[in-house]
Amino acid sequence: MRNVFYLFDTNKRNQLNAAGQDYTPAYIRALLKYMGISGTACAPEALGMLGKDDVLLIGAESIDAVPDGPGAVIMLGTRIGAPLTPAAKRPHICGWYPVKESNSKTTVLPPLFAPVEEPQAGTTEVLTTGYTGEVRPEGKPKEPLLVKRGDNVWHFLFDLPASVWYSGDGDPLGAPVFEFPIGRTPDTRPVPADYDTTIPYNDLLVGELERILDKLEVPSLYKLPPAADGGVPDLALHISGDDDHASAELDLRAAQVARAIGLPYHINVMSAGGKFVIDREQLAKLRELGTEVALHSNFLEYPYTAEGQKQMADIFTEELGLAPVTNVNHCLVQGGPSAERMRWLAFSGIVADNGKFCERDLTDINAFDLMGFGFGTSFPRYTCDDAAHGNEMLTAFEIPLTYYEPRCSGEEGSGEKITKYIDAAAAHGRIAQFFIHPHYLHPDDPRSELSTAALRLAKKHWTDKGYTPLLTTTNRLALFWQSRARAVLTSKAPGLVVETACPLLVNIPGPARSVLLDGEKVKLTEKTVAGRKLRLLEVKEGRHIITNGKGKKAKGK
Repeated sequence: MRNVFYLFDTNKRNQLNAAGQDYTPAYIRALLKYMGISGTACAPEALGMLGKDDVLLIGAESIDAVPDGPGAVIMLGTRIGAPLTPAAKRPHICGWYPVKESNSKTTVLPPLFAPVEEPQAGTTEVLTTGYTGEVRPEGKPKEPLLVKRGDNVWHFLFDLPASVWYSGDGDPLGAPVFEFPIGRTPDTRPVPADYDTTIPYNDLLVGELERILDKLEVPSLYKLPPAADGGVPDLALHISGDDDHASAELDLRAAQVARAIGLPYHINVMSAGGKFVIDREQLAKLRELGTEVALHSNFLEYPYTAEGQKQMADIFTEELGLAPVTNVNHCLVQGGPSAERMRWLAFSGIVADNGKFCERDLTDINAFDLMGFGFGTSFPRYTCDDAAHGNEMLTAFEIPLTYYEPRCSGEEGSGEKITKYIDAAAAHGRIAQFFIHPHYLHPDDPRSELSTAALRLAKKHWTDKGYTPLLTTTNRLALFWQSRARAVLTSKAPGLVVETACPLLVNIPGPARSVLLDGEKVKLTEKTVAGRKLRLLEVKEGRHIITNGKGKKAKGK
């Protein structure tokens, strides 16, 4: 097993930031958090210290030569002895990368949001060809996108970190769909209106990098929490909605309906005049019903500033006696760059935001049954701050909202979108979400039957298919992702050291079918997810050592 390092040139970062430009290799750290890989920044002067057991990632840097010290080098938009063509901060499609869907023979085309460069001298093999240009092409792919330069040197010919970063952030200057006093996250959609957003394009693109790291036997953390019995879930699901400061009775009845169906629920509560519709006693009743509560920020009442965000978070804590953990802005408001909004949330002590959504019905701002991954991912994502703030990785992150107000009428074909969504989540080990406002769960609302039928259909479908879903909540998911990002995996003799504050599933690449976990033999659970053959085991919170060799009798599946 190998350790991962990434080249980080502080002087280059400072020069670019001083000129108002991003240093896109800074986003490699966020990519590593997404992949569940512990990576260490390496200054240019320290490259000579890397050895054959190390993997080096290099971003959009202009270097004199490929370092020969590491055992493997993966270049992500690097140029050798040549200048760079930087990616545009406002996401703009520059190419298309063919990826075969793991559960079908279909080839899909994730868009690239960074310029594609020509292969350079020293290329030994072309691994992937695709397309350049903004318009989605037809015909045979011709342009090299991923090449090799020797046995253990891979070269992506575009700035992969920038492509994922900028498309994930979205376009802050996107044209508004509806007249609204402040911008909205749907307005920042980075892909064209005709793009099939049922495809989480950045998940597929980063999956190409993950498969290379698997070949190099780099250990990683699974993207889903372990099940209660330590097993590997097929998908995770959380269900949430915001109350728009309606009524305590509405919140409580919605919680009762979710509990009757057998599902946990999450409500973002909104204040008006410094008060919420629920008090601490009603909060306790909600929690007894399996419903958790977080913040619904209302920037139509409070100023769209860091201070306005913190004021709302402080009111939540003062009134309800707990930290908000997660947030959804009223009407999915975002009036500037994504990084600004996440910086304000971090300043306010909020862990994650769940208001990143870009599916839209051009005729209705409150449309129903909208599903898609317009920002490229089904998983939480960290982002980096702007050049004025040193491109530091922000501590608050985004949990994408991927299914808004699912509906099932009972008519033939109704609900097919829901079952396909669940099937794809299970095939790719995704995090799924149903966002349903409390008032659409209240039995007195005539539309509640459409919402509850959608939930019952989803539950019946995963039961009939034999899927094992992890039923969680938005807050629990946020706290898991935060702990996962802070966990450390270190390849150190005699094996792998894991340090974590929560239970995790660790992927141990290689041929082993069992390992020693703290001296006790444990079988690995083999699972193919999104085309990757994973070998997983659960570790509890604490410090653990994973090694090969003989030990006590194996336990587990």
